[in-house]
Amino acid sequence: YSKGGAVYVTGTGQDSVIENNTFSGNVVRLDTETESLIDSDGGGAIAVQVRSGSADSVYMKLIGNTFNSNISNTRGGALAVLNSSTSTSQRNITVLIDDSSFYDNTAGTRGGAIFADGNTILAIKDTSFVSNKADKGGAIYNESISGGTGTNYITSTGLTFTDNSATTDGGAIYNNATNGAGIYIKDALFTGNTAGGFGGAIYNEGTAPIYIISENSDVIFSNNTDSTGANDIYNKGT
Repeated sequence: YSKGGAVYVTGTGQDSVIENNTFSGNVVRLDTETESLIDSDGGGAIAVQVRSGSADSVYMKLIGNTFNSNISNTRGGALAVLNSSTSTSQRNITVLIDDSSFYDNTAGTRGGAIFADGNTILAIKDTSFVSNKADKGGAIYNESISGGTGTNYITSTGLTFTDNSATTDGGAIYNNATNGAGIYIKDALFTGNTAGGFGGAIYNEGTAPIYIISENSDVIFSNNTDSTGANDIYNKGT
């Protein structure tokens, strides 16, 4: 498969609930003759997509699931949310993730566990990300479409990011959103994440901001490192 090693969801008005499952060892995309990865659109286990030029929408709930050892040679080692919308009047994807775990997933380029782009809302609650790997965004990569007006934001609460790694930037999270509301982080632990470039825990490149909301000191950064040494957050954005 070029999208979604186990599940691929697309279409108009699609609502999906995936609950209490384990996605393990899925690969997108593998040449069965050479046993080597070939080019794909991403989502080692699951890909969610709406297509260009329509008013499609997709709503997905992922509850109580485990994603481990899934591989994409491009984007989203476990999950890819693919939305090329450049307008708020066009398609949107909403994905709710609750009480789940992502560990040992790998993406060749962006988002070791999750990749999200376009006119997308991604809400994550009570979920752990452990030992995921990518070139950029060891656990999560968030991106907007260049030149578009569509919103793209992630809300999160009750998350842990442990021992995720990026070859270049953003050991846990890489934010490259240029439109919309960016990323909201509340009640989170970032520990032991590493980046070969910058941003041991978080790398922010886009113009959409990252909001870190720490009530009662419940957002904790510990032992995150990058090429400069101990470094939790690198902000390149404006």
